[in-house]
Amino acid sequence: MRERVSGWIPLAVFIFGIAVTTGIWHVARLAEAAIAHAAFERRVDELVHDIESRLAANEQALRSGVAFMYGTGFVDREMWHDFVTILQVDRNYQGVEGVGYAVVVRPDELEIHEAGVRAEGFPDYRLWPAGERELYSAVVFLEPGSPANLKFLGFDMLSESTRRAAMERARDIGAPALSGKVVLHEETASNVSVGSLLYLPVYRRGMPVDTVSRRREALMGYVYSPLGMQALFDAVRGRAAKDLAMEVFDATYVSEDARLYRSHADLPAGPLFDELSSLTIAGRDWTLRVASLPAFERAQLSNRPSLVALCGLLVSLLGAALVAAILRTRSRALALADEWSAAHRESEARVRTVMDNTADGILTLDAVRCVLSANRAAEDLLGLESADLVGRPLEEIWPWAGELLDEAERTKGMRDGELRLLRDGGEVVLRVAISFVESASARIAVLLLSDVTARVASEQALRQQRDLLGEQVREQMVALLKAKDDAERANQTKSEFLANMSHELRTPLHAILSFSKLSAERNETASAEKRLGYAERINQSARRLLGLINDLLDLSKLEAGKMQMAPVPCALPSLWEQCLTELEALIYGKRLRVSLTAADGLGPVCADPGRIVQVFHNLMSNAIKFSPEGGAITIRLVPESLVTARGAEVPAVRIEVADEGVGIPEAELEAVFDKFIQSSKTHSGAGGTGLGLAICREIVEAHGGWIRAHQGAPAGTVMVIVLPVNVPEPQVASSPEM
Repeated sequence: MRERVSGWIPLAVFIFGIAVTTGIWHVARLAEAAIAHAAFERRVDELVHDIESRLAANEQALRSGVAFMYGTGFVDREMWHDFVTILQVDRNYQGVEGVGYAVVVRPDELEIHEAGVRAEGFPDYRLWPAGERELYSAVVFLEPGSPANLKFLGFDMLSESTRRAAMERARDIGAPALSGKVVLHEETASNVSVGSLLYLPVYRRGMPVDTVSRRREALMGYVYSPLGMQALFDAVRGRAAKDLAMEVFDATYVSEDARLYRSHADLPAGPLFDELSSLTIAGRDWTLRVASLPAFERAQLSNRPSLVALCGLLVSLLGAALVAAILRTRSRALALADEWSAAHRESEARVRTVMDNTADGILTLDAVRCVLSANRAAEDLLGLESADLVGRPLEEIWPWAGELLDEAERTKGMRDGELRLLRDGGEVVLRVAISFVESASARIAVLLLSDVTARVASEQALRQQRDLLGEQVREQMVALLKAKDDAERANQTKSEFLANMSHELRTPLHAILSFSKLSAERNETASAEKRLGYAERINQSARRLLGLINDLLDLSKLEAGKMQMAPVPCALPSLWEQCLTELEALIYGKRLRVSLTAADGLGPVCADPGRIVQVFHNLMSNAIKFSPEGGAITIRLVPESLVTARGAEVPAVRIEVADEGVGIPEAELEAVFDKFIQSSKTHSGAGGTGLGLAICREIVEAHGGWIRAHQGAPAGTVMVIVLPVNVPEPQVASSPEM
């Protein structure tokens, strides 16, 4: 009977093997599909990252254009051509059809704008399309300057709603903005039929842009780029061109009207993988659709599941044959069982000997987590005798050991963890490795204990050292970034200084050269009156140039702290009388009414009289220059107190010079004291270099005082100086808010 039952066992093993093989084959197919899908997801992520990176680079190119315009202060057509040539748009920015600049033109500026561009060599230039609008934008630069691009000079992009929406969004947020889907044949000469335009606003330098209304007021134009979708996304696809199909939509959904790009005229029907991804580019939401092509699916899916099935069949046959062989030897095994029992007992004794002599502690637990056995190393590590361990629940010895055992049972395998014990007045860290041994009658947990106290202490020390080094590196990076910012600010200041200096020095030099040349050429033919006029013009320009050089030398000495001051007790009213006497001709020429009042008991001030008169002269000259004919200028001297940089309050004199001129805008009251800066209401047609008030501030602060400006009531400007009575401290005094 036993032999007949045994004959069915190999067949049962074969059937079981076939069932297991079928299950493994099914799992292999699912795993391969999951791997292929993960590869597809990775490729989609790469495409999304590439799109975002390329458009971020395009944004950076526009930021470079804005920085170029701010850095140079003035950009003509040749400078813009050189700038775009250096960018190498065709090589470095695939899809970018050009980099242009569109200036904002108001209706009252339209004729002046068109005349200015025509004077640059474009006699047929006009702003188009024609029509009356509240605001225009004219394309004045578009490089590369191909003939096809040049014919679009003067195009008003605000006249088209899609472009206008992006331009207004860029203006209001002060950041790049991408337009919706547009037809690009109006901007470029390429064959790309659709695309988008990327805009970055350019604001007038020096005007505040902290609110939407101020940004709108300060808007000067836009640096922009037309983006051809075909060239852009063909470059993005790259190596994916043969195995992935791609579509891009200018919307959060798939729509034929919103499609920007399509890699294939006809996408394959029923692709294995088809996924939609969302992107936000410069405030514009795009949808990317990627589908797998047969080449991708062939590369990802293989015949591995079939090989698994074949191997499973062979293993099942071999398993059945092996079981048959085992059954044949079963009878022999029974005969040898008694001999093996004796050998087992001997082997168990040897194992116990090995366990007692191993360096790691070994504990065994039964099904209810009571200690079955413990070797000598475990007794030493735990500080307990074997008699105190065997039979006790492990959680009674280590209350926190239950969590490790629970985790090991959940994972159904080996589990590593750490236990911390207090022993001999110190903490001991044990590494615990837990595994389970299953038998027909019991389930035993085996715990391997290792003393890792020294290693843990070493790792903690290394982590602390790593954190310390990381903090030092961060501090050094902060210092390097600050040094970089300081260097960039210094370079910008130098550029602005050179630009202003070249303009201010060139004007009188040109006058000197021009009139000296006229005087030489017409010496024989011109009348004496003409030659005298030439000489007077040369003399005036030379005096202006000398005054500018003297102002620069004074300002340089004051900023370097090398201007020698000779403070002596001075009567400020007397110094004002001296100043007014010197300017009497100018005052009389404009029929101005000047009043000077000084408070009673106003004592002398310790100051350098020559430098203080220089300050009074500058302030009075400005008041005369900007006052209307027949206006009034009021000068008041009253006692005041001054808080020094060290916080001490000292007696001082307050000097106010008020005129009835055009005044200074609120936002420019502080900036007018900078070098080469004049008020926007007085900088055209009034003359001057913009150094006078900067020199005044340096002189006043060198005396320990301060100078400020505020608007007069109801009009005009009031210049306020506060000077300490006694010898000033080396620090500049603090001034109150005006």
